[in-house]
Amino acid sequence: MEGAGTLAGGGALPDLRLETGKGVQMKRIAIMAAGLLAGVPVFSAEPMPSGDALLRKAFGFLAQQTNFRVKAVQTMSVEGEGMLTRWETRYEIAVSRPDRVACRVTRGIMGGTLVSDGSNVTLYLPAMKAYSVKPAPSSLDELAAEAGSEGPMGAAFALLEVFLSSKPYEVFSEGLESVQVVGSERLDGTDVYKVTGVAESQGRVTVWIQKGDRPLIRKVHYDLSELLKDESLPVPQARMEMSVELSGWKAGGKIDPAVFRFSPPEGSRPMEDVFAEASEPETHPMVGKAAPEFQLSSLDGKPVKLSDYLGTNVVVLDFWATWCAPCRRGLPMESRIAAEKASSGVVFFAVNQGEDAERVRRFMEKNRLQFTVLMDRDQKVAEEYGVKGIPQTVIIGRDGKISAVHVGYGPGSEEKLRRDIERAIAGTAAAGPAGQETAP
Repeated sequence: MEGAGTLAGGGALPDLRLETGKGVQMKRIAIMAAGLLAGVPVFSAEPMPSGDALLRKAFGFLAQQTNFRVKAVQTMSVEGEGMLTRWETRYEIAVSRPDRVACRVTRGIMGGTLVSDGSNVTLYLPAMKAYSVKPAPSSLDELAAEAGSEGPMGAAFALLEVFLSSKPYEVFSEGLESVQVVGSERLDGTDVYKVTGVAESQGRVTVWIQKGDRPLIRKVHYDLSELLKDESLPVPQARMEMSVELSGWKAGGKIDPAVFRFSPPEGSRPMEDVFAEASEPETHPMVGKAAPEFQLSSLDGKPVKLSDYLGTNVVVLDFWATWCAPCRRGLPMESRIAAEKASSGVVFFAVNQGEDAERVRRFMEKNRLQFTVLMDRDQKVAEEYGVKGIPQTVIIGRDGKISAVHVGYGPGSEEKLRRDIERAIAGTAAAGPAGQETAP
């Protein structure tokens, strides 16, 4: 009946149609207050769907799309001991089933470009300036298995395997438990449901799903902090989070075939299999090449140019960050070697990756580290030197060529570093293998 309603508990509201004036206004307020005090909504609310049902609906909608495009911003942040580091990677993804995909990184040093035109699949990694081309698999599911969470692209973009799979719900929800809806809200002007769950390998996962008949995924957030609660780490109470924000969805419609074509940039080199070589190369691809020139500001603001040291010095570059546990373990060792080898013409530079100068200064003072810190704020120098994980230590001979690259820190690292520095001093080429523990 028009003008009447029901309480959530089932009782009828009084019919106020014939009442007028201040009395009806106060009576309405009293009725509303009574409902609120009773702990129930005054009018019946739309039933909230279950969390699993929302995930099935959203990923089912994605699986039904023959063609779709989306832009992604993936952010990783690590906070501990008053320091915060934030890394951002931007992607554009286009999928045309059954066998075409284009995933291009537009900003950031992680990841790269993955393109399949249905005949060939090309993977290009800008950090290595290398690419591989091989016959395309018969389906994107096969490509997802190869380039997914275990490969260099999957590690850089968390949802790549989900987007490529014909069964995205099964891939995303594997191991996900305690899934529930925690409410609804507005996200960037869009009404969304907020769904959470917990996975042993991913921590707490939160998904924002657009309401309505187009249940698009708008954001996925991973709280990885529980995975870091290890007393053996230098910062056992560190907080780590990763989020993927998705925008510019274009589901359905045609995609220009040119989107699925890719020509490697000039100066890049072919590899037989970038997937395999990017995972664990025996010899770093930068060894034997001329060290890329750069100019960076030191921690105290002074400009430092690499070419000013070449010809007379052996230069050691260590790419690192304060949040990186292997870096923190290796820096004291490098500081000792830097002091010992200074009289032999060896110059060490600790090239910090994207952190605030004050945080770095506090870290250096607290740990009494003496060598010069250079601030690679946008990680452009790291990209030039093929850095995919830190720490990475680069040894440059007096001739300006890279004589050795060490990736990671672990047993035997000090011995190998001393050996390769001595070889560089003597002018003997050294091609140390990459390996050990790294922070991606």
